[in-house]
Amino acid sequence: MLNLTKIAGNAKDGRREGLRLLLLDHESRRKVRKLVTLEDGERAALRLPRGTRLKDGDLLSGDSGEVVMVAAEPEELMEAKARNVREHAAAVYHLGNRHVPVEIAEDLTLRFSPSPVLKTLLESLNLEVREIEAPFEPLFETAVPPGHVHDDPSGSASQRETNPRDPNTRDAGPPDDAPPPAERGPDESPFGNGAIPADGPADGLPSKKDSREARGAGF
Repeated sequence: MLNLTKIAGNAKDGRREGLRLLLLDHESRRKVRKLVTLEDGERAALRLPRGTRLKDGDLLSGDSGEVVMVAAEPEELMEAKARNVREHAAAVYHLGNRHVPVEIAEDLTLRFSPSPVLKTLLESLNLEVREIEAPFEPLFETAVPPGHVHDDPSGSASQRETNPRDPNTRDAGPPDDAPPPAERGPDESPFGNGAIPADGPADGLPSKKDSREARGAGF
């Protein structure tokens, strides 16, 4: 079995003849420590450093010296076409604000993973959206900061994005439009459950001195 342990370069100039291929879609190119199957059917082991992001054309090698080229496998995508720079900028802003991996082309087109919500959003910005099948090479990807908040596409409510691996953000709390807590009545204790503050009793509650005097008087 081949052990692919490093990236030896990238075939940017298109010199790919004679190279064995490893076809990977966008999500698979993010997982670099696993068993894979080359285009010719041979099994290989990816053993790249954690955090490595493979790109189309990357040349992988290992102890054997043999080189395998990564090829972006075509996948289902949505492609949005803007009519002008203003529409294009608005679309990039909204997709980036939602941390969506996006491939940005020079002809005012954007490619992203299929999403009916994003399709509706971009069509509301006057972009033409269609479904395609093509290799996906997003420009960049950004992790969602803990507790990050965005409005939904309709603008009618807010939703909080959290990182499920971060225990500090699993419970994001009530939404921004939640009603405020009920106000306390004038006769209700501000301490709840009969608790007494450290600096003295609440109004209407007997102090320790009053209790001792009451017991001494036979009450």
